Amino acid sequence: MAKLLRNDNVLRLIILVVLIIGFGLVTDGVTYSRQGLTNILLQASVTGIAAVGQAFVILTGGIDLSMYGVGVLASVLGAATMTRVMSA
Repeated sequence: MAKLLRNDNVLRLIILVVLIIGFGLVTDGVTYSRQGLTNILLQASVTGIAAVGQAFVILTGGIDLSMYGVGVLASVLGAATMTRVMSA
């Protein structure tokens, strides 16, 4: 058991399970509902698709991390646009 707990992945899995149970208790079980799980999966899908695409690029040796730069640029432009639209 001690050897199992020394493994980083097992420790992360335990922390994840504790967090899921904790959020379920805090939200009165809404997290465990079909709609709650669908919402979580939809929100995580964009990051997951980008991660899979980036993994292929990194695995083939063409390390290209420009995706994050484009994301930051889009965030800054979106925030600038929203503040100008809201204040006008």
